[in-house]
Amino acid sequence: KIIEDYNKEQDRASIESTFMELMDLAKSLDEERNRYIREGFSSEEELRVYDLLRTDNLSSEDIKSIKEIAKKLLAEIKDRISQMDHWTEKQETRDAVVILIRDFLWRKLPTSFPDESISDYQNKVYEYVLMRYNEVA
Repeated sequence: KIIEDYNKEQDRASIESTFMELMDLAKSLDEERNRYIREGFSSEEELRVYDLLRTDNLSSEDIKSIKEIAKKLLAEIKDRISQMDHWTEKQETRDAVVILIRDFLWRKLPTSFPDESISDYQNKVYEYVLMRYNEVA
C-alpha cells in the first residue's frame, strides 16, 4: 500500500509537471501566432523570413520595406520550388533557388543594408528554405 501510494503521488506530480509544460508551450505558440498577425503577416513562414532579414537600428520605412520583401521573396521562392521536381536532389535546382534569393535581395533590400551583408542574408534565407521546403516536390 505504501508503494502504491508513493507511485500514485509520483504519477500525479509527473502529470502536473507535463501539463504545466504543455500550457507553457501553448502560451508561447499563441504569442508567436499573435506576433505574426501583429506584424502584418499571413503566416509564420513570412515572419521567419522577416526575422532573418531584420537588423537592429532600421528606420520605420526600412522595417516596412523588409516586411514587404519577406512576403514577396517567400512567395517567389514557393512558386519557383512548386515548379521543380524534387528541387533539393539536383545541384542545378538548388542553385536556381540560391540565385533567385540573391538576385531578389540585391534588387529589393534597402540601401541601409551593406552590399557585403547580402550574401549572409541570402545564406540564412536559403538555409531556412532548404529546411522548411525540403520535401516539396
